[in-house]
Amino acid sequence: MSSPSHIILAFFALSLIASARSNVPCKLLEVEIDQNAQLDNARIQQPENQVRCMLMNDSGGESGEIFEFQDLSPDFSVSKTPFVTVMGGILNRDTAKIMQPPGSFISSSKHLGSDDRRTLRPPTVGERTVLVVRVIALDTSTTVDEDTLSDRVFGTFGDRHNLKSQYEACSHNQLSFVPFSGATLGGSNVSNGVAEVEISENLRGMYNVVASNKATEALKAKYGSIDQFDHVMYCLPYGTSSSYWGLVEDWSALGYLDSWLSMYNDEWCTYLSVQMHNIGHNLYLRHANKDSRERGVALSQADRTGYMGLPFPKKIHPIMCFNNANNWQLGWFKPCHAELLDPFAGQTFLLVGAAEYSTATGCSANEAVVLMVDGRKFGENGYLLIGFNKKVGPNSETREGGNKVTVHRSTLIATDTYDPNPFESYLVAKLAEGMSTMVEGLVIKYCKGYGGKAYVGLRAKTDPCELCGNGVLDAGETCDDGNTVDDDGCSSACQLEVCGDREKQANEECDDGNTVSGDGCSSTCREE
Repeated sequence: MSSPSHIILAFFALSLIASARSNVPCKLLEVEIDQNAQLDNARIQQPENQVRCMLMNDSGGESGEIFEFQDLSPDFSVSKTPFVTVMGGILNRDTAKIMQPPGSFISSSKHLGSDDRRTLRPPTVGERTVLVVRVIALDTSTTVDEDTLSDRVFGTFGDRHNLKSQYEACSHNQLSFVPFSGATLGGSNVSNGVAEVEISENLRGMYNVVASNKATEALKAKYGSIDQFDHVMYCLPYGTSSSYWGLVEDWSALGYLDSWLSMYNDEWCTYLSVQMHNIGHNLYLRHANKDSRERGVALSQADRTGYMGLPFPKKIHPIMCFNNANNWQLGWFKPCHAELLDPFAGQTFLLVGAAEYSTATGCSANEAVVLMVDGRKFGENGYLLIGFNKKVGPNSETREGGNKVTVHRSTLIATDTYDPNPFESYLVAKLAEGMSTMVEGLVIKYCKGYGGKAYVGLRAKTDPCELCGNGVLDAGETCDDGNTVDDDGCSSACQLEVCGDREKQANEECDDGNTVSGDGCSSTCREE
């Protein structure tokens, strides 16, 4: 039998738990973590993917504090219930966890705040302000100084390739991440997009989520509400862990989807591919994987055609952009999106490399930057997205499938409206000129290069490139004279041969892809 003193202590403990209980309002956030220990081999990379709680404040806005759930039923997901309340939960700020004692439960809730920019899918055009945060603790501090951080993220002091410049280049100046500078709501000034915060305790060995919460608390105390910044990049000092029970320094970075927040392990904050990758998560881009049908598995983050594959190791920061699925989702090339409703009927297209897209001229009727095929109609699991991964300009150092036609599979195509379930992508094929692949009976072939573009065909089971030259004007052709001979008015790719098509014909002295005089090649394709 328990003694009276034990009964009193137990009753006192239960009273404390009851008094600490509260209703905890959350916005569900998905986070994708890149583990440092696995960066050497993309084939074994298994990044963590978790759903966490962004604690909401009394006014319905985001507090900036992140917590993990003790137990979250699969019935609650970002796609189904983006806002929930933990009824009777207990916040443990020492572990960044929401304790769920007996009697507590989670219910879906409505968002009552007014700050729509933090609750709708982040815009992928326009100007976005960024604050980079350097952290100083009692036992450690971010090793990179403020000027270097500003230079590596924004190019303030001459760095040529950085987060700002590369997003501008890849989006053709449709999206720009600019440094937050000037007075803040807290009264302190920010210069060149970098702020410093001080935490009056030790951070070594601390769980990085707990450390970021403490950084957020210090940031708000010094600079005011986080709502004034579109994106915040925490550059935490070395010594924190990516798991409450994990090893120190076992992570490189993490980014929250549909959010303003990303975190980096010290100098990883300065690496271009890591910046592009994790801000990409903020823009709702998931990891880019590789389809390995011969093994029956998908290789996580193994797609190196763009930045959403595995971030590159230290001091390697290739100049490249994004894969076909990401390009479709980002919407930068929407005037050059093409959806093929009946690909089995046979169709040809000229694919324009995303790096050479022109916001001024767009694409002609038979051109596209990304082709989309609804594979669900013929047994494929998801959509197929086809593009030309041209290795030029802002994509000049793509690490896979350069100058090849790439085929990606995705599980979902995002719409123009809020869609809280971004899709993952899988690289299916990389086609050199003359090569083809077959997906559930659909042949996709890179027929030939033409005018700096890729002439591709799609058709049921047979060679789609044979459409050109059959004397019938098929979809995607601007002419068909019954042969595949150039310099007779109809090219070997069944495109009208005209001045400005970037293909020098026998009667032309030059062809620079336009009909503008004064640039070395006249409007009539004569040398100037």
